[in-house]
Amino acid sequence: MRVESDMTTSFFSVSRFAYRASSALSRPERRPLTNREEQILKLIGAGHASKQIAEALKISTNTVNNHRASILAKLGAHSAIEALRIYSHLE
Repeated sequence: MRVESDMTTSFFSVSRFAYRASSALSRPERRPLTNREEQILKLIGAGHASKQIAEALKISTNTVNNHRASILAKLGAHSAIEALRIYSHLE
């Protein structure tokens, strides 16, 4: 019973990711992220922490964190890694 439950959970996790990715891909031709959000997402993908990004862009850490939250919401992601995966399919 436990194995079946784990398989069901895994299936739904994959299904949710696929749904979010496909819904992000099916958006109209407008850009889902602003230029600043794209810039921050690329820096996140390069392994930079919020504090490092803030210093590099001369903005506050709170502003970086607000952009992070906006990125996750727009892409329907739950983590920065998931946002990077979804966004890579949009480019």
